[in-house]
Amino acid sequence: MCLFCKGEAGLARLGWCACERGTNAIGVVTLCPTTCTIPFHHHQHNIYETTFFIFLFSLCAAASFGQSAAEEAAIKETIAAESRAFFARNYEQWAAQWAQEENISLLAANGANWLHFVGWADASKGMKDFMAANPTAETPVRETSNFKAQISGDLAWVFFDQKTNDTLGWEQRTLKKVGGTWKLVSMVVVTK
Repeated sequence: MCLFCKGEAGLARLGWCACERGTNAIGVVTLCPTTCTIPFHHHQHNIYETTFFIFLFSLCAAASFGQSAAEEAAIKETIAAESRAFFARNYEQWAAQWAQEENISLLAANGANWLHFVGWADASKGMKDFMAANPTAETPVRETSNFKAQISGDLAWVFFDQKTNDTLGWEQRTLKKVGGTWKLVSMVVVTK
């Protein structure tokens, strides 16, 4: 039924009327008896325009999905690069994954042991000290699962389960784009 004329659908002249008067509440063209005086062939271009609009919208939605997948892959790579650098005890590579700002934070807790840094100066010094005290590189077996990401413009937050060797943990990261590249601004690691 047409929301404009409230008429029951039926045949009219050469076919159905698909003018804007036959559009329902969600913008879908409904077909109703032709009550207007516009010749049918003028309605056909509206159908073509509608089809083109739907096609264009589908392309934009697909591009947006692809962009989100690409952003998520870039975020995962930043997180993986930070972890690889940490376990390799490569401070320069580790630091390259962080937005080196005063509002960053890092918390890693494992039972009675924990690291907590606020601000880049504190995190930088703390990580240099940690790597100096623990210089032996590690090559752990790591398995990530239940990865969830929320991306909003230049800000993203993610959380996931992490198994490192036989240690289970939960991790959270907040990232922001700096110069077009995802950088860490917050990290929480809690292991059992």
